[in-house]
Amino acid sequence: PLLCNRIYTAGVDFKTSQSVKTFLENHEKSTERQLRRIYRARNLLVHQGIAVPQLQYLFEKLNYYYSVTFSKVIHDLQDYPHGSVDYSYEHRRQEFEYLSHQLSSSTSPLRVADVLPREEGSAELLLWP
Repeated sequence: PLLCNRIYTAGVDFKTSQSVKTFLENHEKSTERQLRRIYRARNLLVHQGIAVPQLQYLFEKLNYYYSVTFSKVIHDLQDYPHGSVDYSYEHRRQEFEYLSHQLSSSTSPLRVADVLPREEGSAELLLWP
């Protein structure tokens, strides 16, 4: 049942370009909110010695964010050996902004290559005809 629910939810979230844009905006807000919670918990712990009850959960989230970020930086440095961490950050930020802009624009549809850059053969196919 949980897998069926995940598949159904993914189908709803990725059905149209507008639903993907909404999904990405919600995910961005959620991530920012979690990072603010982590930072507040860190400040309480470091400056006042107070451990919040959700510390374990927040630490797991922080570890996940670190792992994803680190793997993306390593990936970018493999693709662009003369790059840097700053380059990787800027590259990912611009990629996200481009994707958001493409999802907002009805005259500029997304292609498979915009989302899956390494996809062979179907790179020019439109995601939503």
